[in-house]
Amino acid sequence: MRVMHVKRARLSALLSTALLAVMASPIPVAAHAVLESTSPAAGSTVETSPAEVSATFDDGLVKSKSSIEVIAPDDSTVATGGVAADDPKTLVVGVPSLAPGTYRVRWA
Repeated sequence: MRVMHVKRARLSALLSTALLAVMASPIPVAAHAVLESTSPAAGSTVETSPAEVSATFDDGLVKSKSSIEVIAPDDSTVATGGVAADDPKTLVVGVPSLAPGTYRVRWA
């Protein structure tokens, strides 16, 4: 019986070591940048059409996979932009003069 107990202890130690090795190995994790701020502020009302709309995140964005767009009250796209040339954490879009209404900003 003692031999069996030793084998179990060795097997347990081996499995524990293997598990720790797997847990300690670098594993790629898919993460998304978290929105920190917008300009104009989210949910705000502005008196005049802004020249641009921006969204700043807590981490750098991938230019080829990141975009921002302004959506009109009729669900048409008014303007589309991308990562700011001078700040990899910010999406920016130039906005033409807009008629009064409720506009949405969408980013991906």
